[in-house]
Amino acid sequence: MADVARELSVSPATVSYVLNGREGTLVSDRTRERVLEMAQQMGYRPNRAAQVLAGKRSNVVELCVNGFHPAFNGQVIRAFQNQFVANPYQLRIVNPDYAREEDWPFVGNDWPMDGLIISDAYFPESIVPSLVQPDAPIVSKLGVPIVSTGIYAITNIDFVRVDLSPAIEAALRHLAAHGNRIAYVSLWPAHTESENSDQRYPVYQRVLREFGLKEEMIVTYASPAMSLRECTRVAVRDYIAQHGCPDGIFCFNDERAIATLAALRDLGLKVPQDVRLIGCDGIEETTYHYPPISTIQYPFDEVALLAWDFLSRRIEQPDLPLQSATLHAELVLRESSG
Repeated sequence: MADVARELSVSPATVSYVLNGREGTLVSDRTRERVLEMAQQMGYRPNRAAQVLAGKRSNVVELCVNGFHPAFNGQVIRAFQNQFVANPYQLRIVNPDYAREEDWPFVGNDWPMDGLIISDAYFPESIVPSLVQPDAPIVSKLGVPIVSTGIYAITNIDFVRVDLSPAIEAALRHLAAHGNRIAYVSLWPAHTESENSDQRYPVYQRVLREFGLKEEMIVTYASPAMSLRECTRVAVRDYIAQHGCPDGIFCFNDERAIATLAALRDLGLKVPQDVRLIGCDGIEETTYHYPPISTIQYPFDEVALLAWDFLSRRIEQPDLPLQSATLHAELVLRESSG
């Protein structure tokens, strides 16, 4: 700032007034233009660490995504980045290892930020005390506002929850109406599904009981030696070789639906003629497979819009009542489900 002031023969206070974005009539429009032009010519960049130390905002918001799932998280990140294009905040992406508590961004985080958005992070209830004051649930222990989003949203802080249940029920009813064997390609065994408070298995269990059908769980464990998709491909192939082919398959997410489609192709089975297939998430990639894969569409853009709205309000007005919204996913039927 001193260098810019010296070049223009104006006071450092004038340069500071302009470069800090302060509005008013203390500086003429012409002087403001000259300061901004000179700052650009000299390659001036604000020092964020210095701004934080001086008691100003960092203009950084952290987005915490859950694990390395590039297709789903890529769309989450893109939706949030679109919200940040037209505002002064920068988005910093955090992708911790949730298996280790010390890697959670809420534990001992000393990076300057003005707010935190947690996207679809499933973790034990024990983490909640690390986030909020027990007697004032909207006040974050991190000293910054937090918004939780997605299927696993924490509901005692500002949240945007996504409800999959109605769309999953519609998907399973569609499959059950066209066959007597409906398998579920799952992330966890049945008992663990319930422990993780996931919406998919309880709906699967309820609909199959209603139709008088037997549960068929195809559990796809992750392996360090194989990718998530390859593990799923092998598990589905082995299950069908041992138990025969179900009439319909519902998959925990679209990554597994894509791998299941590959496994069915390996076995010479046709979709949807031999087996109907539905995924979950609504990632763009599902439209480019043959046949295009039916899915449960996650509302990426709507979640990002509401989450940023809640966070920006909380930054400006810390004492607002708890902000909450529930969005509903939609069933998108394509060729894979007939």
